[in-house]
Amino acid sequence: IHSGAGGTGLWCVHICRYFNVDVTATVGSADKKKLLEDMFQEPSVAADGSPSTSRLIVIDRLAHDRSDADRRKALAQSLCELHHHHNPAHASLPESEHPKLGFDYVFDSLLGPWFQPSFDAMRAQGRHIVLGAGSMTPPGSKVNWLSLGYKYCTRSTIDPLSMMSENKSVMAFNLIWLFENVDEVGEYLQDLVAMIQSAKGKSSSGSSGSTALLPTVGHLYDDFAQLPDALKKFQSGTTIGKVVVSTRTV
Repeated sequence: IHSGAGGTGLWCVHICRYFNVDVTATVGSADKKKLLEDMFQEPSVAADGSPSTSRLIVIDRLAHDRSDADRRKALAQSLCELHHHHNPAHASLPESEHPKLGFDYVFDSLLGPWFQPSFDAMRAQGRHIVLGAGSMTPPGSKVNWLSLGYKYCTRSTIDPLSMMSENKSVMAFNLIWLFENVDEVGEYLQDLVAMIQSAKGKSSSGSSGSTALLPTVGHLYDDFAQLPDALKKFQSGTTIGKVVVSTRTV
């Protein structure tokens, strides 16, 4: 999960934890890495009512962004660490005897230099889901068109012919363009609401250490007139969780 401390990414981490799915999350700063790790130390309940056994590895992208090889190494190490947690006997095996590891899914809101290493780190039948291009969104209010043009021209491309032999897929979506599918999207939203209510029920029924499966709101603006301030905050790249602007004053 790229941007694991963002609004969508952080909720995705919580959902994975609820279903006992191991996660590697990347974040954009050491502070976000520590916050996510501390958050995961708190006990949580799984969908079956038992304590969640999900494991989380957090990668600070700034600390591993020197080269493509550095990014690939960080992802590979996270896979090994997750595998060894569930298979401790494999930790003593020589690297040549390790099983081939890979991600089942990549949840990508960044694109940019982490796209290809993440795609290559997937196992056969893996799915790379693209929902944004945060790497091309400049911080602040000014746009460096030269830098943006370079990122666009050097963006990763995928060959469908090679995807067949690798048995991997890439899919992308943007809810902005799904206005004509409101009913269908509404059904998905109701499924999420039902999941939240189920998690709340398990929490209130006495499951120790459980937490409500709710999106994390990191920044709340009570006045709609503060929308420009909220956008500036969102563009700063320092936000954690969702940025919410109330419409009650409209």
